[in-house]
Amino acid sequence: MEFRTIKTFYTVVNTGSFQRAAEVLNYSQPTISMRIKQLEQDLDVQLFERGKTLKLTHAGRLFYERAGQLIAQYEVLDHTIFDLKNGNAGLIKIGISEPSASLVLPQILKQFLTDFPKLMVNVSVDDANTCSQKLIDGEIDFAICGEPELILENFYFPFFHDTLDLIVSENHPLASRESVELLDLRDECFIFTPANCPIRIQIEQHLKRAIGSDYKK
Repeated sequence: MEFRTIKTFYTVVNTGSFQRAAEVLNYSQPTISMRIKQLEQDLDVQLFERGKTLKLTHAGRLFYERAGQLIAQYEVLDHTIFDLKNGNAGLIKIGISEPSASLVLPQILKQFLTDFPKLMVNVSVDDANTCSQKLIDGEIDFAICGEPELILENFYFPFFHDTLDLIVSENHPLASRESVELLDLRDECFIFTPANCPIRIQIEQHLKRAIGSDYKK
C-alpha cells in the first residue's frame, strides 16, 4: 500500500469525484480509478458503494478517518525532516560543568532557542571527566567544561581563560604579594572543594605539571 494511493483516496472523498481529484492531483482519471481499485484489492474491502453518486461504505468511512490522521502525521514529519536537513530542527545534547552551567549557559541558551525555536536542547550538568566519558559513549554531542584529567580520543579546545584568586590570612607571607607562582604554593595546605569540582581539577592539573610527579593530593 503506497502513501500516494492513500492520498489519492483521501482526495477523491474530499473533492467528491474522481474527476475533480484527478484535477487536484494532476493525474488522469484512469490513474485515479486504477489506484482506488488497487487500494481496495490491497485492503480486501470495498471502499465505495457502486452507483451514480460517490458514497463511502462503512469500511470506507473508517479508512477515510484513519487516512486523514496518517496524512496529517506525514505532513508534520515531512516538515520536520525539511527543517532537520536545513539545521532548524533536531535535538542537541550538551554536557556542561559548573559554574558555566549556572552563570553563562542560561542566557546563551535563551537567545539560541529564540533564534531556533524548533530545536530541542538537552543539558547534562557534570564534571569534566564525566563529560569526557559521555562524549566517548555518544551520550552528548559536545561539552563545555574544563580540561578533563583524561581527554581520551576527544578533541579539547580551550576558548576561555579565567583568573584564580588566592585567599590567605592577612598575616600570611604571601598576603603582601600582588601575584604568586604555582611553585610558591608547594608547601602550602589548601582548603579544597570536592574532588569532582571542575575548578579543583584544573588547579590540581596545573600543580602536577608545574611541581612534578611528586605532587600528592
